[in-house]
Order: sequence, then C-alpha cells, then structure tokens
Amino acid sequence: MTSRVEAADMPYDGETKTPDRLRRRTSRLLSQLSAYSDRLINEGLGHVDARKWHYAALASLQEFGPGSQATLSRRYGVRGLY
Repeated sequence: MTSRVEAADMPYDGETKTPDRLRRRTSRLLSQLSAYSDRLINEGLGHVDARKWHYAALASLQEFGPGSQATLSRRYGVRGLY
C-alpha cells in the first residue's frame, strides 16, 4: 500500500515524479511531516468542534491560571494588537 507521502510523489502512471535528491531532503521531509501532523490534529480537534487556538488557550489557562487576553496571547505565541 502506498503512503500519502509516497502518493504525493506518484503521477497516475505509477512512476515517481519527484527527483530522488529532493525526496531525500530533510527539510522537505520535515515539511511533509509537519503538514501531515497538522492535518491529523485539525481532524481530531474538529470532532469536538475545536481548533488549535482553543487547545492552546485552554492549555495555557490550565498550566498558568487566569490572565487577560493579551497575557494569554503572549503565552501561546499569538502576535497581534495587545
């Protein structure tokens, strides 16, 4: 069975379409892994109608206690007007 990462490198005729040296690049593999894990996390949270920022806010509140919106944003890395 072909994995999703392998499938991304396969055209319709079954031959690989991405050059071997590109497929072996650590940065490309990490990028694909990040995209895959992001998709899994979003799907899992979606089952309970939540998003990653919801999880980040709740984790911050549980670990550090209450805070203003600006404090919460700084805690989990949201940058904006605060």
